[in-house]
Amino acid sequence: MKNFTGVTRKQTGVQEKNPMTISMLINSVYYFIECVFILEFHDHYRLVALHNGKVLTDASYETSRGARIAFARLYGDKAWSEEIKAQWSHFYDPDTLWLGKKTKDIR
Repeated sequence: MKNFTGVTRKQTGVQEKNPMTISMLINSVYYFIECVFILEFHDHYRLVALHNGKVLTDASYETSRGARIAFARLYGDKAWSEEIKAQWSHFYDPDTLWLGKKTKDIR
């Protein structure tokens, strides 16, 4: 059975490696947002913004570039300074437990 994070649970309860990767917004604090990431999910990318246990944004895009542009349009004016530019990490394999906790309220 697969859950949102793509983790397959075998009958033994052992988890397989997460097939998804994420790119974190490194300077999300400058936008007064707790956590922002782009989740590469099979054939699309999901922009997810979370703050104080609430989902601010959960939207799908065809490309990671599209998700980054959407972030800039949605939150660009929320930065504490006009000179702030979004800094994204490279895509990497996230910790499965961390990703599960962050995405538990997203369907």
